[in-house]
Amino acid sequence: TTARDAEALEAAIGEARRADVDGEEVSVAMTSLAEIRMTELSLHGQDLDALRSALEEAEKQGVEESLVVAAQRRLCEHVVRAAAEGTDIEALRAALEDAEAVDADPEVVAMGHAALARTATTAELVEAMRGEDSNRLQRAIVAAEAAGVDAARVSAGKDRLVRLELILAIQGESAALMRNCLEAAVKAGVEDDLLGAGRHRLVEINLADAALAGSPLELLAAIHAAKDAGVERKQVESAKRKLKVDDLPSYVGVVEEELRAATEGGDVELLEELLGQAQVVEADAEDIAAAKVRVAHLLLEAIDDSEEDIPTLKKAIRAVDARRPR
Repeated sequence: TTARDAEALEAAIGEARRADVDGEEVSVAMTSLAEIRMTELSLHGQDLDALRSALEEAEKQGVEESLVVAAQRRLCEHVVRAAAEGTDIEALRAALEDAEAVDADPEVVAMGHAALARTATTAELVEAMRGEDSNRLQRAIVAAEAAGVDAARVSAGKDRLVRLELILAIQGESAALMRNCLEAAVKAGVEDDLLGAGRHRLVEINLADAALAGSPLELLAAIHAAKDAGVERKQVESAKRKLKVDDLPSYVGVVEEELRAATEGGDVELLEELLGQAQVVEADAEDIAAAKVRVAHLLLEAIDDSEEDIPTLKKAIRAVDARRPR
């Protein structure tokens, strides 16, 4: 039977009604017409609403039950296929329940369940990528790979995980974890700003670890690295105090190095602080003398900017007096 058969039969029924043909014969023809339309629509499944209407009409016209059941089964299979192409998890779940209730094709049902798993795991992956829970994201990635989620989406999840783990490592205290996260971040092409923050934090952690349990040589190296990386001075000073206890000559060397650098700069407060440290440990006399001269010059320059600053003027005079030979 074809759509043309249905059209021909429908036309014949119309003529029979106009000719007052026996009602029973017309009823039989109506049943046949309903069966033809239902079967035709169920085979193609292009118009699911039309198929549902045809099924209702077939039941109304008394089409053989086995044929109606077969058409219902095919309808459920078409619905599963359509839902599997979308992203509505509940619609797909409902379609699968209906399909299983009518013993639909096992292959179609299996395909639907696979699509349901992909859709559900994709939704979970997207949600986990929006959050800050690295463990949840890791589980979502594993589930997405197992469910056959689009490779590009899984790759995006992995990139997000690398960034998230690096951010969490920056907030932590583990140098080993930080190194691993930095290595993964470099491979993943993480942006320079975040990599820079991670490297800076690794220097801070190394400094703290060396101050806590490192050898004097390790502590000295960590202090130099921290200074080069621009680590906060408070952290460096704390490590220097530990170095002073563990290895005074190395501490003196650090102070002299900092004092010479500060003498070339314009921060009088820093220079005075380092000058005080250098004098306490009797650092190089020439470095100390040069630093005193620089302090005096900086204080005099400050007076030029504020002629009425009497305290600064007195301080400058003391600094000049301090460099006069006794």
